[in-house]
Amino acid sequence: MLTLIELWVIVWLIVNLAFIDSRSVKLKGRYPKISTKLELAILQKLFSNGKPLVEFYDVISGNPIYYRTSGGRYFNVITNYSTGSTQEKSIHVKK
Repeated sequence: MLTLIELWVIVWLIVNLAFIDSRSVKLKGRYPKISTKLELAILQKLFSNGKPLVEFYDVISGNPIYYRTSGGRYFNVITNYSTGSTQEKSIHVKK
Protein backbone atom coordinates (compact mmCIF):
# COMPACT_ATOMS: atom_id res chain seq x y z
CA MET A 1 0.00 0.00 0.00
CA LEU A 2 1.26 3.48 -0.88
CA THR A 3 1.81 6.16 1.70
CA LEU A 4 0.21 9.55 1.14
CA ILE A 5 3.59 11.03 0.19
CA GLU A 6 4.29 8.27 -2.35
CA LEU A 7 0.85 8.78 -3.88
CA TRP A 8 1.41 12.55 -4.07
CA VAL A 9 4.76 12.02 -5.81
CA ILE A 10 3.15 9.75 -8.41
CA VAL A 11 0.35 12.24 -9.05
CA TRP A 12 2.87 15.10 -9.32
CA LEU A 13 4.96 13.13 -11.84
CA ILE A 14 1.95 12.33 -14.01
CA VAL A 15 0.62 15.89 -13.94
CA ASN A 16 4.04 17.34 -14.82
CA LEU A 17 4.97 14.96 -17.64
CA ALA A 18 5.97 16.86 -20.77
CA PHE A 19 6.33 15.44 -24.24
CA ILE A 20 7.17 16.91 -27.59
CA ASP A 21 7.19 15.30 -31.03
CA SER A 22 10.88 14.62 -31.64
CA ARG A 23 10.53 12.37 -34.67
CA SER A 24 11.98 15.06 -36.94
CA VAL A 25 15.33 14.99 -35.11
CA LYS A 26 15.74 11.30 -34.38
CA LEU A 27 18.73 9.32 -35.49
CA LYS A 28 18.44 5.73 -36.65
CA GLY A 29 17.28 3.74 -33.64
CA ARG A 30 17.50 6.73 -31.27
CA TYR A 31 15.01 9.29 -30.06
CA PRO A 32 16.33 12.37 -28.22
CA LYS A 33 15.22 12.90 -24.65
CA ILE A 34 13.66 16.35 -25.01
CA SER A 35 10.52 17.93 -23.59
CA THR A 36 10.44 21.57 -24.68
CA LYS A 37 10.14 23.47 -27.93
CA LEU A 38 13.46 25.18 -27.22
CA GLU A 39 15.29 21.85 -27.02
CA LEU A 40 13.61 20.79 -30.28
CA ALA A 41 14.63 24.07 -31.96
CA ILE A 42 18.27 23.59 -30.91
CA LEU A 43 18.35 20.08 -32.36
CA GLN A 44 16.63 21.21 -35.54
CA LYS A 45 19.23 23.94 -35.97
CA LEU A 46 22.09 21.47 -35.43
CA PHE A 47 20.66 19.11 -38.05
CA SER A 48 19.54 21.78 -40.55
CA ASN A 49 22.83 22.12 -42.43
CA GLY A 50 22.97 18.44 -43.37
CA LYS A 51 26.42 17.86 -41.86
CA PRO A 52 27.10 15.21 -39.24
CA LEU A 53 27.64 16.68 -35.77
CA VAL A 54 31.18 15.28 -35.71
CA GLU A 55 32.15 18.00 -38.21
CA PHE A 56 31.56 20.62 -35.51
CA TYR A 57 34.24 19.12 -33.26
CA ASP A 58 37.70 20.66 -33.22
CA VAL A 59 39.86 19.09 -30.54
CA ILE A 60 42.99 21.09 -31.37
CA SER A 61 41.82 24.71 -31.62
CA GLY A 62 38.09 24.62 -30.84
CA ASN A 63 36.29 26.42 -28.05
CA PRO A 64 35.52 24.16 -25.07
CA ILE A 65 31.96 23.52 -23.95
CA TYR A 66 31.63 21.88 -20.55
CA TYR A 67 28.73 19.62 -19.60
CA ARG A 68 27.70 17.75 -16.47
CA THR A 69 27.53 14.00 -17.02
CA SER A 70 25.49 12.84 -14.06
CA GLY A 71 22.26 13.60 -12.30
CA GLY A 72 18.78 14.15 -13.63
CA ARG A 73 18.73 14.60 -17.36
CA TYR A 74 21.52 14.09 -19.88
CA PHE A 75 23.19 17.47 -19.42
CA ASN A 76 22.02 19.48 -16.42
CA VAL A 77 24.69 22.13 -16.73
CA ILE A 78 26.28 23.34 -19.97
CA THR A 79 28.73 26.25 -19.84
CA ASN A 80 31.64 27.75 -21.73
CA TYR A 81 33.74 27.62 -18.54
CA SER A 82 34.63 24.82 -16.14
CA THR A 83 32.66 24.65 -12.90
CA GLY A 84 35.29 22.41 -11.33
CA SER A 85 32.87 19.51 -10.88
CA THR A 86 34.34 16.02 -10.92
CA GLN A 87 31.29 14.98 -12.99
CA GLU A 88 32.14 17.39 -15.79
CA LYS A 89 33.50 16.71 -19.26
CA SER A 90 34.25 18.95 -22.22
CA ILE A 91 33.97 18.90 -25.97
CA HIS A 92 35.70 21.34 -28.28
CA VAL A 93 33.72 22.88 -31.11
CA LYS A 94 34.72 24.96 -34.11
CA LYS A 95 34.61 28.71 -33.70
